[in-house]
Amino acid sequence: MIEYHPVVKLHRTPFLKEIFNQDSSGNIKDTSLYYQYIIRYFLRDVNAYFKVRTVGNEVIKFVPLRTRKNHNVNDSNPSDIIEDREKTFRKYFDNLVNWKILTKRETTIETGPGSTFEYQITRFGNLLALLIETDFNKNKNTYDSLYSFLESHFNHESYSIDHFCKAYLKKCKDKDIFEIFIDYLRKNVLYQNKSIENENDLFTFMILQRTPDRRLNRNLWKLWLDSFKELDRQYQDLLLYHLKLAIDRIIAESVANHFLYEETLFKTREIFSDVTVEYRCIRCNSNFCFYTSTTVLKYLEKLFCNIKVVKYCIQNESNSSEQQNKVIKCTNCTEKLMTFSTI
Repeated sequence: MIEYHPVVKLHRTPFLKEIFNQDSSGNIKDTSLYYQYIIRYFLRDVNAYFKVRTVGNEVIKFVPLRTRKNHNVNDSNPSDIIEDREKTFRKYFDNLVNWKILTKRETTIETGPGSTFEYQITRFGNLLALLIETDFNKNKNTYDSLYSFLESHFNHESYSIDHFCKAYLKKCKDKDIFEIFIDYLRKNVLYQNKSIENENDLFTFMILQRTPDRRLNRNLWKLWLDSFKELDRQYQDLLLYHLKLAIDRIIAESVANHFLYEETLFKTREIFSDVTVEYRCIRCNSNFCFYTSTTVLKYLEKLFCNIKVVKYCIQNESNSSEQQNKVIKCTNCTEKLMTFSTI
């Protein structure tokens, strides 16, 4: 007899929305402030362990405990109830451990029998702490500390994306745009609630980020290409494959026709440097769409150069030099202009 097992859906938890969350006015929400002050506290000594109460007593100086109304049915004048400080901070610390931003270990209580937990920041947490710090203290030393941490990280890793990031960020720093790049990273990546679970995710979104400044984007693309060309062939291939997987995953979340997309994706499954892109009629939108593959570099060039609308041409297979390439038209309205998947 064949046994059937329930399908387990894998999903990525966008926990950064808890740490980096803003209200409609652009102010950091209280819950996120708690997390950010807790994470920043560990910059005092990234190798040390701290207890919840030690951190909490310091954080509470900057982020007051929240209150809620006690809505008792027999009370016509509800009073404010202040949340339990110890319970609140332990919940935040538990979440940070689950997100691999902190680690914890059991230790004895100094004033009597029993045990408690103390916490240390992880390398990923250290990176987030330094990024948060550049928002609170916008000075050169803060950005230099972040750059030194990143440089040290990339020097000790052998992944293709680390080799690329090392060259890319150095060029940004040499061109005096590293601080601007990091500021946009916070705004465009951290506060946009991307599904980032580790350093690798963060670095992937980091090298894909563009800004609202078109001139800066063009400069970034030049630095991007120069950095890519510095890699040896093996690392170039590995990086392109890494980006192919990441871009395909992101595009898949918003396609109009999953069947057609999946078919095209399958055809290019062994082409490590190609991504599958959806094109939609600019007028009919998802009522007319088609899918095709293109190289990672050509796709990124369009994004960095802010090209959002194109005419898509099919190369004519005829040998006649008089016949030009055929422009795809919408079958509903004959429109030639198409938008394509952006990330």
